[in-house]
Amino acid sequence: MLNSRLLSYLAIFFALGLHAEPLYWQATKGNLSFDIVGSIHVGKSSMYPLPSTLYERLATSNGLIIEVDLSDLKAITYPIPSVTSQQILTTQQYRQLDNMAQRLKQNTDRLANLPPWSSALQLQFLHLHQLGYSAEQGVDLHFIRQAKQIGITLLPLETAQYQIDVLTNLPNDGQELLIALLDEWENQHSMTECLIESWQSGDSVKLEQLLKQTKMSAEMEDSLIIKRNHQWVDKLISPDFLPSSSGHYLVVVGTLHLVGKDNVLTLLQDQGFDLIQRNQSQQATCFPAKQ
Repeated sequence: MLNSRLLSYLAIFFALGLHAEPLYWQATKGNLSFDIVGSIHVGKSSMYPLPSTLYERLATSNGLIIEVDLSDLKAITYPIPSVTSQQILTTQQYRQLDNMAQRLKQNTDRLANLPPWSSALQLQFLHLHQLGYSAEQGVDLHFIRQAKQIGITLLPLETAQYQIDVLTNLPNDGQELLIALLDEWENQHSMTECLIESWQSGDSVKLEQLLKQTKMSAEMEDSLIIKRNHQWVDKLISPDFLPSSSGHYLVVVGTLHLVGKDNVLTLLQDQGFDLIQRNQSQQATCFPAKQ
């Protein structure tokens, strides 16, 4: 749900065959605690198992809090798009789209007739699929499957319909997402490698530096990140959302929401929660291509 670099953040935070130690915090206030894990939304089987502590915390938790229940996507409805990708692209940008489609073995006309947000997401995930990664192996679905196997309650912060509505309500059906992806496509490989290394290392400083390099309007940042962070924290502290106002919960959300401006962690601190980082971080040594 993000622009070029941010699309990568959304889809990329996956491991390269090492057992990753993800960013992991504990937030505590009185008798309520959250174990907060920075998620990656695609991956492959070689990244599992994750550290045993996370499975132990899940098994003894009062619930698994996730962005959305990705195992139930049947009820989504899509509005009629206001524009197609072809309608918002210049001749040069359309050539770029055609080139990308050919490299990904996709039909250009099909992509061109989709709304821009959909074209952008499909191109990004097709690229990652070509590299051998899938959403089925993402951390979100991994924990959802684990929770269902042991009878842990799922507590989604959003519905899949809400996430689609956020995208479809972007200006020109997400024109900014597609244009940014086209502009930065040649740097995707180096950026992907750096994002992966930073996540594997648990290097929140490097992840925040990468986030600051993104090309994103204030309106886009507010819609895709900041507004949602505030909504999530409002739910986390609401007695109407949690089954119990005491106990502990495992929270698995995209790593992007745990770094940068108005992130979930700092917003919880503002609400009086004490934060402790539980993972052992290492400094990532990568240097992504700059724009």
